Amino acid sequence: MRFTIKTKLGLAFGSILILSAAAGGLGYVRISELADNQAMLAKQGWRQGKIGDFENALWATALTEKNMIIESDDGTIAALVTKLASQRADVAKIGAELKTDLNPLDVKLMADADDQLVRMYKLQDESTKFSVLNSSNRSYALWKHDAVPMLASLTTMLNGVLAELERPDATTQQTQAALLFMDARADWLRLTRLVASFPAVPTIAELDDSTRKFQELVTTFRTSLAKSAQAVNAGGVRTDDVVKAYENGLALMSRVADLAREGGNIRAQDISSGEGGKAFDQTYKAYDAISDAIGARMAATSKNAAASADLAKTLLLAAVAASLALGLAAATWIALSISRGLGRAVDLANAVAVGDLGQTITTTSHDEIGDLVTALNTMTVNLKANASVADAIAAGDLTVTAKPQSDRDTLGLALAAMVAKLRAIVGETVAAARNVSSGSQELSASAEQLSQGSTE
Repeated sequence: MRFTIKTKLGLAFGSILILSAAAGGLGYVRISELADNQAMLAKQGWRQGKIGDFENALWATALTEKNMIIESDDGTIAALVTKLASQRADVAKIGAELKTDLNPLDVKLMADADDQLVRMYKLQDESTKFSVLNSSNRSYALWKHDAVPMLASLTTMLNGVLAELERPDATTQQTQAALLFMDARADWLRLTRLVASFPAVPTIAELDDSTRKFQELVTTFRTSLAKSAQAVNAGGVRTDDVVKAYENGLALMSRVADLAREGGNIRAQDISSGEGGKAFDQTYKAYDAISDAIGARMAATSKNAAASADLAKTLLLAAVAASLALGLAAATWIALSISRGLGRAVDLANAVAVGDLGQTITTTSHDEIGDLVTALNTMTVNLKANASVADAIAAGDLTVTAKPQSDRDTLGLALAAMVAKLRAIVGETVAAARNVSSGSQELSASAEQLSQGSTE
């Protein structure tokens, strides 16, 4: 099979180009993968940051809920309710951003987290509803601003009645009535002390127990009041105003107790620190699970990217090394084949230049160098043939024939022309010789005749 130098160079550099293209393609693919991984890491990092923002927003709603529970001013509580709604809007906005272009692996985790968030919001709504009641604080405010002044006024009125019943000239009936009135007053004090403790009751169970005691004390007090009022009236002292004041006081005490019995602050605190707190923790953990999943994928992506980069480096180095080795081998092979062939060709040309036509070159190369050597061998053979013709001519052999190799074979054509001219010259010489010989014979004959004539 014929492999020209162009073919060899083409194969060598083509192989190098193919390896270079493969290395470039590999580099492009790996760089594209690294770019994709970088984009994915940036995206997942952004998502993790958003989860952090989301959790901070959740913490803000929980803090607002706690502040609402401990706040005593209704106006401030209303402002906190508005603030909570705004914070929830922020949570919803961040949540919507989190769900854009969601990774399929996170869909279920996000659905679970949303379920937990809905449950947390439901409990938070209940806590807010009870916080808005502000039961304990409103009960205390009613006690402080209305009940305490009423008790002071009632105490003054009772002291006036007792002063009339305990005069030095009081009758036995009046003294007994005073004692009954004192019993009723003691029941009233027990009742008011209980009512005063309502705003500070810490649990619903204790609040229910206080309510039961309150109802019992109200019944006891009404009985003792009715009994003492009858005795006092019988002693000649009117108690209509006192009884009416007591009834008004009972109504006010009932209002204080009723407000406290709503248990708004207590129920809100129970929800927030109980089921509501658990719901918040579960919601927070659900979003933490998403963040952990993203972090795990980011770590895996980083690890794979590092492994891919290492493999790319190895393959690129291998491709470069292979290209260098192939280029070096091809250059050496081509250079040696060219230099050896040209060296032999130069030796043959130098031999021909000094007239040595006895040398030839043997070559196994099937390229342009081989063609050059073959051409030189052919040239040497042709020159040798022409030299043989010249030797024959020099020896006087004009029977030889010079055979030009082409119509452009100057030497061959010149030899052929020379042989032809020499042959013509020789022919002319021979003819002239023959003519001379014939003339000589004729002269001889004439001379002989003249000789015979003179003899006669």
